[in-house]
Amino acid sequence: MHVTIKDQEYFFDNNLQAVQQIVEQINTTILNTGLLLSHVVVDGVEVFGDPEQYIRDNLGKIERIHVQLVTPTQFLLDVLHTGQEYLAGAIPQLSPLIDEFYAIPTSDSWHKLSQLAEGIQWFQQTESFIRETKSLPEWTNSLRDAVQFKPILSQLEEAVTQADATMIGDIIQYEILPRFENLSQLLREILTDGVEPSC
Repeated sequence: MHVTIKDQEYFFDNNLQAVQQIVEQINTTILNTGLLLSHVVVDGVEVFGDPEQYIRDNLGKIERIHVQLVTPTQFLLDVLHTGQEYLAGAIPQLSPLIDEFYAIPTSDSWHKLSQLAEGIQWFQQTESFIRETKSLPEWTNSLRDAVQFKPILSQLEEAVTQADATMIGDIIQYEILPRFENLSQLLREILTDGVEPSC
């Protein structure tokens, strides 16, 4: 296998020992450069998530791996693009969901609520990333506050535990929807004002 990590070329045999060596080399490069793993491109296929598992699963036929490393700021900007796409799809669905919880929620309503909670948790993970990453620019401070959803998640969890559909509708209408709309506006400003990653 031919592996490229930050302009360095490496050659490995196609075996399980090599997979471990590739992971170690990626981790060493990350440690030495302060960069983060974005994804890997394996024979032209972009692999996000768990690249190690993908490499193991396709070990016999892999010829070329490009490891894509980015600065923490660029990583965050990529995350924000994903967040913006999520909000564009989620916001229009919230008003009908509110109506469903104010009426009689169906199993589909509860499923949508579960998906909404996952989306909120994703933003909460983004807040943790911003809080824990020291080398981010100043503009991320206001963003960190905007993606802080811990109190809302606690309220939502309590309402779900009590199976209080009206309370859930209120939380979505008065807490989540306005926050999502404000966050969508903030992301639009950040991403269209051409915030440049500080490489």
